[in-house]
Formats: sequence, C-alpha cells, structure tokens
Amino acid sequence: MGWRSKKYKDNDENSNYKTSFQEQIQEFAPKNYQEIESIANAMILQKPIKVNLTTTVENDRRRIIDFLCGISYVIGFVVDKTDIHIYEFKNELS
Repeated sequence: MGWRSKKYKDNDENSNYKTSFQEQIQEFAPKNYQEIESIANAMILQKPIKVNLTTTVENDRRRIIDFLCGISYVIGFVVDKTDIHIYEFKNELS
C-alpha cells in the first residue's frame, strides 16, 4: 500500500475534525535550505502551508521551492504563488 497505512485513511467519524484542522494554514519563513524539514513534515501530514521566502538566502530560494514542489506533486498538493517569494501549498480538494 505504500508509505501510508490504512490507519491514516479518513473515516466518517473523523472527517469533520480533519476538515476543520486542515483549514488552519501554517506559515513558515525559512532562512536557508537547512530549515525546511519542519515544512516538509507539515506537508506530509496534509496540512496546508504558506512559505515566505523574502528573508531566505537568495541561492536557496530555488532549491526550497523545487523540493517543496516535488513533495506537493507526490502527495497531491497544489501550489499558488500569492506574492513575490510567497507560496501557498494546499490539498487539491480544499
């Protein structure tokens, strides 16, 4: 079944809790590439996130976006660029 086991699948009694939980967008502002582990972990847990790269080292911006876009593709997230160096990653169903 892959890396997700059946215990993480939605069921009817937890669906309302998951919907209200996912609506809260977590915001991240990494300074460099080494700080993206917590961002990736939030995405893997299907939490919508907003990433502000305005204070990020210029050379790391592209690496961070490339990495997060790869994760988004695998887990079915969509990416929206909301402003210069600000991106939002969320589930396609949201």
